[in-house]
Amino acid sequence: MRVAQPEAVDNYPYEPTAEEWQIVLYGDPENDSRGGHMTGVGRQGKTETGPEWTATRFKSAIRQTIAHPDKLMMRGDALVRIKLVAGVIFRVETMPARRGRYRLVHAYPMNGDGVTMNTVGAAMPRPFDGSVLL
Repeated sequence: MRVAQPEAVDNYPYEPTAEEWQIVLYGDPENDSRGGHMTGVGRQGKTETGPEWTATRFKSAIRQTIAHPDKLMMRGDALVRIKLVAGVIFRVETMPARRGRYRLVHAYPMNGDGVTMNTVGAAMPRPFDGSVLL
């Protein structure tokens, strides 16, 4: 990955669609490997926020990450944004689609207060690791 310039945020504006929000928060009903990052969803291999994170709060954190990231990187054509919000580090990745539009690739909590990673039979804590912001 390479560092992106701050103006890249303006060049890659984004607001997830209702369908994308549904997948990020609760998962894709047709594909267990897509989304499901709200507390209690329990998808294996996925991180989840703690129980104090409502859908409204989660969406706000993703919007803050998109609009005002602490770190910007390019991964191929995709713009990766990372931000610390209320003790949780979020990652959002978007990339160009057709007709000047963008599509959401990833939006999830990486680590931080209350974040867990679902593994077989257990939710393992993902404590704060600020090194991802460097």
